[in-house]
Amino acid sequence: MDRRIFMQATAGAVTTLALSESVSAASSMRTRTIPSSGEELPVVGFGNSQSFRDGDYKNSRKLLDVLMENGGRFVDTSGRSQQVHGRYMQENPSQADLFLATNMRTDSE
Repeated sequence: MDRRIFMQATAGAVTTLALSESVSAASSMRTRTIPSSGEELPVVGFGNSQSFRDGDYKNSRKLLDVLMENGGRFVDTSGRSQQVHGRYMQENPSQADLFLATNMRTDSE
């Protein structure tokens, strides 16, 4: 087993356990308000730039399904993982309520 596969399996297991044990219903997820927009977001987010880089969409979809089924919406993403999230949202319009956070590179001279 290489490092990438180990990290994906670990991320999936931890996410599944954390969400399934800590959230009894989606409506009970604690939220915070984004000051600039007033949008309410769950305090539990999913940072996953490493978990989704190898293009294993089947595994990625399972992780995102678990997140959404348990009231999660916030996903911190970057790089190639953005393609996974875009595809997920396109193929699952009912799950398109994901809130994607990303970073932007700016090269300075």
